[in-house]
Amino acid sequence: MGFRGSSSNDAREYKLEGHRVEELFALAIGGSTLGLPPQGKTDCIDSQSVSYSVKKTAKKWQIFLYGLDRLVSDEGFKSLAARGLPLSDLLSAFPKDYSSYLKDKESIKSFLQTIKSDSGTRVGLVREEFKGGNAYLDSKVSLAIVTSKISESLQSYALKKDFLSKSIFNDEEVKRLAIQDGASFRVFDSRQVIATLASQTDVVTSGVGGQKTDLSIAGQKVIFRAATNIVELEVRNDSVRHYRQLRFNMNSRAFLNLLLEHLPVLETQRGVEFHCPV
Repeated sequence: MGFRGSSSNDAREYKLEGHRVEELFALAIGGSTLGLPPQGKTDCIDSQSVSYSVKKTAKKWQIFLYGLDRLVSDEGFKSLAARGLPLSDLLSAFPKDYSSYLKDKESIKSFLQTIKSDSGTRVGLVREEFKGGNAYLDSKVSLAIVTSKISESLQSYALKKDFLSKSIFNDEEVKRLAIQDGASFRVFDSRQVIATLASQTDVVTSGVGGQKTDLSIAGQKVIFRAATNIVELEVRNDSVRHYRQLRFNMNSRAFLNLLLEHLPVLETQRGVEFHCPV
């Protein structure tokens, strides 16, 4: 899941396709996509005013991409922070100034070109070379410390469950999740989704990647893992626009398979399979 972002045109087309899928689902259940807050988690409302989040077929979903301001001002994330889950610390591990971060990143990448790619002491050599200080190196080391603390906090089932509920459904805003699966949709109760994801995954930090041209240090991501990685929390730092942003990525197929394993079909109507009471 080495997602590095997409071009503005690709992102626009992806968003438009998402809207088309939302409208297709609304038609299938006799609901509507009109008049909904553009920044909310609700994509569709049915005839009984039940709210749905609708996900299209894709390799991965970006559940959220939030900057520091959102994490420290949103009441839900503030509450999680007060309970021991300060997500803003993941962003604060990096310097405020992107230019200095980028400059030091390029310095390290240039130095790595002078080291044999199969060297097992790359990190140690980088630490020795830049022991006077390097924003890129220091931020990676700081991030590893923070991800370890976040991962430890998420061993609490209650906190883990509440974090997932806030992130995916904005707590109680969304009642059901609809996932496009081939020519049909699968619908799940949001509370059952969160309970399944929380109970069937382990929270760990990432290991060392296989990068040869960049510096790889363990603990750069927080991962929710079942048979494979399902959720990855990572900091996006790839441009001035996308610097110090926290991204919640989800492996959509692995997630759907997990739900199908634990939540059976209860009823099928007009090409929609309900894994919850209709």
